[in-house]
Amino acid sequence: MWFGAIPLPARAAESQRPADFVLTLGSDVSYPPYQFVDGYGEPAGFDVEVAQAATELMGLKVRIHTGLWEALRTELDQQRIDGVVGMFRSVDRARRVDFSHPYLQVHHRLFVRKDSGLQSLEQAAGKRIVVQSSDLMHDFLSKRHIPVLAAATPDAALRGLSAGRYDAALLAYLQGLYLLREYRIDDLDAVGEPLFPTRKCLALAKGHEPILALINEGLAALQNSGHYDEIYDKWFGVGNAIASAEKRTLWLVAILTGVSALSLIFLLVTGLRSRRIERRLAREIEHHRSIAMSDPLTGLGNRHLVRERYAHAREGTRHGQGDIALLLIDLDGFKAVNDTFGHQAGDEALRAVARFISSSVRSSDTVARLGGDEFIIILHNAAAAEAATLAEAVISGIAALALPAGNQIRLGASIGIEIVPADGTDDLDELIRKADKAMYRAKNRGRNSYGFYEPEPC
Repeated sequence: MWFGAIPLPARAAESQRPADFVLTLGSDVSYPPYQFVDGYGEPAGFDVEVAQAATELMGLKVRIHTGLWEALRTELDQQRIDGVVGMFRSVDRARRVDFSHPYLQVHHRLFVRKDSGLQSLEQAAGKRIVVQSSDLMHDFLSKRHIPVLAAATPDAALRGLSAGRYDAALLAYLQGLYLLREYRIDDLDAVGEPLFPTRKCLALAKGHEPILALINEGLAALQNSGHYDEIYDKWFGVGNAIASAEKRTLWLVAILTGVSALSLIFLLVTGLRSRRIERRLAREIEHHRSIAMSDPLTGLGNRHLVRERYAHAREGTRHGQGDIALLLIDLDGFKAVNDTFGHQAGDEALRAVARFISSSVRSSDTVARLGGDEFIIILHNAAAAEAATLAEAVISGIAALALPAGNQIRLGASIGIEIVPADGTDDLDELIRKADKAMYRAKNRGRNSYGFYEPEPC
């Protein structure tokens, strides 16, 4: 599709940009297939690839910063990052951030257990409806005083629904199908009509108008080149099979609002019209790489993810990529939170810790919850000094966290560190045991401290 001539201001913006300028864009760690961290610790997904391709066409240098969506929203509002790779546009959000031209339209659907009898959002009124925390549906329903529950990630919402903790989940339709297939959840289904059509855009903090002009130009060029369709087919796999029936453009929007031809980015697949297409979508996305299983409470990875990331990192050490540092974190004072304020407050405290730790590491590193109040970090290509610096930052940061219970109780952290392959050990379970010993030595020294593993004296 032809989008017309490129406006001169966009070209001028390029000449005004510093040569060393790097645009930092946030990406959700667990929002597949749009945004997530893959098995190699790298940001991946449809939104990520669209953003990278559009900015690369315009010569922009981009750093992808990963984190939980709620934390990314806060960082964007506080302008600690320049933008996010994909955000649903709304009037309220447009007051705080600037949006690129849209590149995708998404419908939402209600997911329910197959035996629930629920068939629509109206029938779910008064039921336990879960949405992703800080997602557009969370904003939308909360503003309308419709009670909802919040899960850290979409997969946590679906698994909680499957387990009976919720009665319905309101999620992006294609994403919901993707997650049901990836996690092999077969007792849930999408019901009712497609809901709340929303447009996905890149979002930038206020004050980036020249960069936004370049991004809009890059999105148009991406569509013109056909590379956008290749990215879409890679992640959703239905391509031309439903193009004539399902693809939508913004021509009508342009006519009604006077938007320039540059903004006419194709909007794809607004809803699946038949079970046949739905089954085909499921078969196609099953071929995509499965994302690692995550902890449903915090949205972090679990032990399965730790094993996969460790194996990849260990292979890198064999090819000269530097040592690995394992940091085992045990919270001090967590039992008091549970005992005094209840498990709901304890869960909120764990989520707050998870968000903080995730924001403290590089996107190439791995953060996971092993269970209870125990977390682990895998630092890739890291020396002992870097591990010690991070441990100090984590300890001081957790001590300063504002917990749901207020200021009456403060958490601490004791951390054990093991450097790989310093002692030649490859077995992950053995390495965790060593880090655990180092952690308990730190705890016995008075807590809120860290220590490296040291072999027992002969």
